[in-house]
Amino acid sequence: MLRADALLSRFGYCSRREASAWIRSGRLRLGQTVITSPSAKVDPAQVLVDNQRIPFVNGIFAALYKPLGYTCSHTPENGAPTIYELLPASWSARNPSVQSIGRLDKETSGLLLLSDDGSLVHAFASPRRHIDKVNYNN
Repeated sequence: MLRADALLSRFGYCSRREASAWIRSGRLRLGQTVITSPSAKVDPAQVLVDNQRIPFVNGIFAALYKPLGYTCSHTPENGAPTIYELLPASWSARNPSVQSIGRLDKETSGLLLLSDDGSLVHAFASPRRHIDKVNYNN
């Protein structure tokens, strides 16, 4: 269960500060009941925002084929586009945001895994885990 205002910011709809106005304007429902209190405890899987279910309430785990010329950084480097520009904008607004599990060079294409689950990203990407990186281009 999450507070209604925390739910809106967690899933990237708006900031926590903006959430009160969203809630008071009747944009959240639980079944047929309009949620009017920012502090109301709600189950994300049961809430409708603007009459739509919240996508990926249990987290995002996705595969992306990275094209050539894109970087795996969240900030553009030397004007190069980032893989995050290929994703739905709402994914970047989530808290925590979506991260790539591992990295590929700008001039390398290939499959990347993405998740907003920090412990999962860490489990695969941490040098302490000693997970071998493999290059199949050779």
